[in-house]
Amino acid sequence: MKGKISNKNTVSIFSNYKLLLVTFATVFFVAGCSNDDKKTTGGSTEAENAIADKTVAGVSQKGPFVSGSTVTLYEVDGDNLVQTGNTFTGKVASNKGEFNISNINLDAPYALLEAEGYYWNEVTGKRSVSQIKLNALTDLEDRETANINLLTHLAYERTQWLVRNKPMKIGEAKSQAEREIFAAFGITDISRGFEDLNIFGDSEGDAALLAISVLMQLNCTEAEFSEQLAGFAKDLEEDGFWNSEQLKATLADNAFEANAPKIRKNIETWDFADNVPEFEPVMESFWNDVYGLGRCTEKRAGALLPDTSENSAYYRSIFRCLDGHWILEQKFDGGDTVIFPVVELDTIAELDCTGSMYCAKNCMNVMDPDLGRTCSRVNTQIDDGSDTYGFLHFYTDSASTFSWPAGDKGYGYESASRDKYGYIYTIARLGDSHPYARIFFEISGDEQRGNDLTEWGGVCITYTANESFFINIRFPDDNKLTEYDYYKAQLPATEQLVTANIKWSDFVQEGFGLRVERDSVVKNISRVEVSFEKPGSNISSKIHSISKYGTCNK
Repeated sequence: MKGKISNKNTVSIFSNYKLLLVTFATVFFVAGCSNDDKKTTGGSTEAENAIADKTVAGVSQKGPFVSGSTVTLYEVDGDNLVQTGNTFTGKVASNKGEFNISNINLDAPYALLEAEGYYWNEVTGKRSVSQIKLNALTDLEDRETANINLLTHLAYERTQWLVRNKPMKIGEAKSQAEREIFAAFGITDISRGFEDLNIFGDSEGDAALLAISVLMQLNCTEAEFSEQLAGFAKDLEEDGFWNSEQLKATLADNAFEANAPKIRKNIETWDFADNVPEFEPVMESFWNDVYGLGRCTEKRAGALLPDTSENSAYYRSIFRCLDGHWILEQKFDGGDTVIFPVVELDTIAELDCTGSMYCAKNCMNVMDPDLGRTCSRVNTQIDDGSDTYGFLHFYTDSASTFSWPAGDKGYGYESASRDKYGYIYTIARLGDSHPYARIFFEISGDEQRGNDLTEWGGVCITYTANESFFINIRFPDDNKLTEYDYYKAQLPATEQLVTANIKWSDFVQEGFGLRVERDSVVKNISRVEVSFEKPGSNISSKIHSISKYGTCNK
């Protein structure tokens, strides 16, 4: 009937309506479950109750925390590493620092572990007299163990800053913080995460952990240690760099002075583990780098270098490379820095150098038929047949110059000086980058062949100078064979006329190039140089005589 709905149609329409409602509800329910079952953390999606009924084990170490110390696990969110209020506690079960925490349930996998208590002090060998706290940030999604140690503690604040301010994902921020902390101590090429390291392990990372744990404890009470630790973490927090040169130098001095064998014995007598990693080389490399010495390698054997760290108690002291280690050669106590051995100096009351190979005073206005114009050469008495031995020459790098206050009389700048003053008077103006200005003479002549000068015993020079300078001994092809690392001795500045007697044993290489045996150099000397090398300086010098060892003032 028109306008009338049949019962059959009514049932059909109602059934379709119910089906539509059921379908909509089903879709809504599924969508709702999908949203409720996931949450976004740290730029990634994590399942609710991501960690369920988990047990986490590990070791808590500075030295090891003592038995009974508390370990607490705090759940943190994945956005800003803020604690959620969900906590779980455990205890250190042995003096090895071992702990475990069971029945852990977390909505997200990130957790902050905190160990609090007394610990075994590696430096004293005894239990600490006060308690400390150390932290470790961990992702428990795929791990059953997580250690708490000094490095995990140092990395936490930097990681947190990166996550909150960059922003970065937690894992990425944590890895960057760990690289930066190792780099601060001069350690590279170690990829293991900090929470996997153990001071009783056998890897390079384990050795680095123990070394840094010892470094931060040296000469500190527990209270001072905690303060120092907090200061270091704060220093690295924003830029990832260790900016405190004072603390760096202090730790380096402590490391240099440390009794490493005693520290090793302390740790071994605890009898907590079969292995104590080789932490000593890590500590040694640290203070070597802070002092600016680098590695004492075989080719640098015998080299002497200064500590260049201005905040160090050993600043400007001299270290010798010997048997793979830098050994303190001379403690600096003020005055000029002597980078090379102190040579024997004689104060000259009345200059009389008639027996010298070169004597400016006694050569003044004297024509020597054998030596040429007014003694413009050093009488080495060794000739290659060209009659060019001993002539005085000079050369500089492109940015440095010599000037001669006496001017040029037409037969050599040094001769003009000698004729006017009675000594060679020159001013070397040095450039700023690895400069040099040198006065030199060939031992046997222009062919520059090597000569055995063993019997000379060394050389001497009578002089004054307003800055320190060097005497270099050279041999054929030494640029190539030593990579420009010549044998040299440094002479101090002096206003008073002195004679420096320099034994062959006083000459050393700096250590940056290839090592050549000194005895072989002495048997093959081609040239002796007076070398001015201080960057940016004007060095005024007056050379009165040059000769064999011990003959400059006779």
